[in-house]
Amino acid sequence: MSEQDSGSPSVEGAFVPIEQVAGVAKEAQIEGAVRGDIRKPRPHIAFKEMVAGRLASSGPQVRDAVVSSLVDVQLARRQKAVLSILEKLDAKDKELRKAESAGTQTFDGKGNVTGVPSFTKDQIDSMRKLREEIQKMEGALSKALESNDWQKLFEVTGENKG
Repeated sequence: MSEQDSGSPSVEGAFVPIEQVAGVAKEAQIEGAVRGDIRKPRPHIAFKEMVAGRLASSGPQVRDAVVSSLVDVQLARRQKAVLSILEKLDAKDKELRKAESAGTQTFDGKGNVTGVPSFTKDQIDSMRKLREEIQKMEGALSKALESNDWQKLFEVTGENKG
C-alpha cells in the first residue's frame, strides 16, 4: 500500500504534494466520479486534516505544556519572594547601621574618641530586635535555597498561600 493509497502521507522531512495530503486527491476523484467531473483539490481541507491529525495525538504535548506553565508560575512566585526578602534585608541592615551609629561618643580635646559608644536601654533593645529579624529572614532564605523549603520564606515575606 503506497502513501497515496493509505491517505496518511508522511510530511515530516519530505515534501508531499498538497493533492496527496490527507486524502484530498481521493476526495476530488470520488466527488468527480459522482458528478461526472474532476474537481481541483481543496488545499485548506488538507491543512485542516493535518491540524486535526496532530491535535488528535496532542495529549502528551498538552500535559507537558501545562506542567511547564505551572512550573513557571511557581518559579516566578519563588523569585518574587527571594527579591522581596533581599529588599527587606537591605532595609533592615540600613536601619541597624543607623541605630548602631546613634550611640553617644565621648571625645578628648583633640577630637579623638576616648571610649566606646554608649546606648540607652531602648536603643539596645531596638538593635537586638533588628538583629533577630535579620537572622530570621536570612534563615528563611537559606532554608528555601538550600533545602527547597519555601514555606518559611513565604511566611516572612507575607505570602502565606501555598
